[in-house]
Amino acid sequence: MPAAVMSSNGVDGSTATSTNTDARGQFTIADLPAGEYSVWPGGFDQPPFPADAVKFVTGQDTSSFMTIAKTGDKAVRLVMPRSGRITGKITFADTGAVVDDFKLDVQPRGDRDGAVAGEHGHFDLRDVRPGTYALHISGRGFLDANRVDIRVDAGQSTDAGTITVDRGRTLRGKVVDTAGRGISGARVMVGHIGGVFGGSGRFDEPDLDQPGAFTDADGGFAIIGGVQNQALGVSPLVVGADHSSYGRSRPVAIPPGAQDPQPITLTLLDCGSIAGKVTQNGKPVANAMIGAGWPEFGFSNTNEDGEFVMSRLPVGPVALRVHNFSETGRSHQLTVEVEAGKQTEVTIEIPVGTIKLSVDVKPKAGADVAGALLFLFRGAVTFENYAQLSARLFPEAQGFARWEGDPSRPARFEGIVPDDYTVCTIPLAWSPNDKKLMKRVSGDRALVRVYCAAAHVSAAPVEQTLTVEVPSMAPLP
Repeated sequence: MPAAVMSSNGVDGSTATSTNTDARGQFTIADLPAGEYSVWPGGFDQPPFPADAVKFVTGQDTSSFMTIAKTGDKAVRLVMPRSGRITGKITFADTGAVVDDFKLDVQPRGDRDGAVAGEHGHFDLRDVRPGTYALHISGRGFLDANRVDIRVDAGQSTDAGTITVDRGRTLRGKVVDTAGRGISGARVMVGHIGGVFGGSGRFDEPDLDQPGAFTDADGGFAIIGGVQNQALGVSPLVVGADHSSYGRSRPVAIPPGAQDPQPITLTLLDCGSIAGKVTQNGKPVANAMIGAGWPEFGFSNTNEDGEFVMSRLPVGPVALRVHNFSETGRSHQLTVEVEAGKQTEVTIEIPVGTIKLSVDVKPKAGADVAGALLFLFRGAVTFENYAQLSARLFPEAQGFARWEGDPSRPARFEGIVPDDYTVCTIPLAWSPNDKKLMKRVSGDRALVRVYCAAAHVSAAPVEQTLTVEVPSMAPLP
């Protein structure tokens, strides 16, 4: 018979109690402090969704949610659902061969905690509450895959069919110390910016969420079939290495493409740390985002007092990149020297800019320009296309503006600090507010031409103007 479980604090067993139903399915829980409780049939180890999750979790049977009851209620009705199951098969897309080892993560999880192992191409998920689910398949030697909208009815078995997964590229290489000697037992991991090292700390334990490997006795490694063919948006795909005794490498970007990358050598460096405070006008800046290096090998956020700590950073000069969310699209950078085994203390004062820079976009003779995207970078930069610009947009951009084609309404950058800058312009054959056509710009970044012009911003006057001339937008496929 089911157990009726009540808790005034979610699924914390220390504040919960339970009882068994009688032959007629009735139950009573006595001696409770007056108040409101969550009630469900089952055990503490398999609680359903909280009652208020019904606003966010769709496609689930009503029995998948807890029931709210108050002390003194006498007509509480709980439904014990008949569970179902999901079966299926995982094969490689190129050969049809079954995948020997893999894991499935069921979303929403409900009363199932964590991923479920599958083997020899088959999986059988039992005790699944009625509802609609998505499956996430992950494992070594292939790229993650998803199957969505799998409906499970009470007491029924649902066949998800054959789910195919794609083999990724294979990355081989070697991990060495600063003397060039191969280091065994180093953890190598592939991921996107911010996803390899996860900010700070160590990653000595294997993690199937990211493809990786441990080095052999000679420092060699091979990540078979787990490397993606392309980057995630504008976030480069990188590989890094870490060893508890020898330190950490700086991440190395992996070029996109269909072919396996060339072998990569990762050099482990001694590590130190940075502790600091971010201020503006002398006041602490809370929730500022701090990144170290690019590709990024450290990450942190400031607390309410503007303080942050970054541990286990490779020695040497590190460019700290500070994003203050109150100044969207702008980063402030400071180079800090990291010393082995030491914690470097820094205070980062974000300058307050007062200059307003208006940019007049002028079509060249005979050009047809209906709008434009403009990006502001500090110093001298140059890009041939939007893909190149995008790779440096997050770490280096000082501002973003749109020109909607009206000569009387120039694009504007505000809050600028006096310095030398570059304004990079993407001329458009349509309005930058046309969301449908702008998707083509994002989808074909390598074909979208960029035109850059130097801009010097003086300390005065407050209002300054720059004119840039651009040709027509190059046609997209």
